[in-house]
Amino acid sequence: FDTVFGPETNNSTVAGKVALPLVAPALRGVNGTIFAYGVTSSGKTHTMLGTDSDPGVVPRVVRELFSQIAAARASGAGTGTSPGPPRDYTVRLSIMEIYNEVLNDLLDPTRTNLKVREDSRSGLVLVDGLLEQVVTTAEQALDLIARGDHNRKVSATAFNEDSSRSHTITRIIVESTPLATGGGVGNDGALIDLAGSESARAVVSKGQRMEGSFINRSLLTLGTVIHKLAAGAAGHVPFRDSKLTRLLQPSLSGPGARVAVVCNITPAAAQSDETANTLKFAARAKLIQ
Repeated sequence: FDTVFGPETNNSTVAGKVALPLVAPALRGVNGTIFAYGVTSSGKTHTMLGTDSDPGVVPRVVRELFSQIAAARASGAGTGTSPGPPRDYTVRLSIMEIYNEVLNDLLDPTRTNLKVREDSRSGLVLVDGLLEQVVTTAEQALDLIARGDHNRKVSATAFNEDSSRSHTITRIIVESTPLATGGGVGNDGALIDLAGSESARAVVSKGQRMEGSFINRSLLTLGTVIHKLAAGAAGHVPFRDSKLTRLLQPSLSGPGARVAVVCNITPAAAQSDETANTLKFAARAKLIQ
C-alpha cells in the first residue's frame, strides 16, 4: 500500500496525502476519482464527508479547488503548478446515488431512475436528466453537497442504525479555457462514498436482503473490474455489468486518469473476514497501471 493510516489519523492528513494532489492535475484537464471502499461502519462516510470540526475529503477537495482557481485568477496565469496564459474556469457539480441499481439525482429528488449512456463522439459516460449546477464559490458547492447528503437514502441495518445504503457520487466537472484563444480543456472528477456490503447471514428483513444483494452485486462487479485491470490481461472487462462501474469506466481505464482508493477497515473481530477481503481489494487496486 502507498500509506497506512492509523485510528488516530485525522481527515486533514488523509486528504492531504490522498486527495489534494489530484486537484492541480484536474485544472489541467486530467480526470480524477477518489472513492472509499469498506464494510459498513468502517468509517467511509466520515472519511469522505467528515464533521464540522474535521471535514472530510469532499469538502477539503472543494475548498482546495476554488483556492487554486482563485490563485490562478489573481496571478493572471494558468495555475500555480501549471503557469500559462490567463484562463477562465467554470465548475459544475452534480450529486447522484445508486440505490438498488437505480440511479437517482440527489440535488433534485424528483429526477429518478436516470439512464446512463456513452456519448459516441466524445466517449464520455453521461447521465440523462441529471441536474448539473454551476458553482462559483466553495461555500455554494458545499451547500449543495449538504443538500445531497440530506437526501441520501439511509436505513437501519444490523450493523449501523444510520448506515448509508446507497453509493453516493459527487461529480465535479472543471472547464478551463484560455481567455485569449478559447478552445479549453475539461476535467471529469468524481468523489464516491460506496455503500457497505453485509453478508447474507447478517441482514434481517427481506427488504434488507434485497438491498444487500444489489450492493454486493455492484461491489462484486467493481472487484472483478479491478482484478482484470490489475492483471492487465486482454479481453472483456465487465464495466457494463453495473451502473457503478459504468460510471467509473473513464476514470479506471481512461488515458492519464488518476484514481485514489481509500480502503476503510474496522478493528471489530466479528468483521475479520470482511477486513481481509477489503485488504485484498486494496492490494489488487494498487496493481492497476
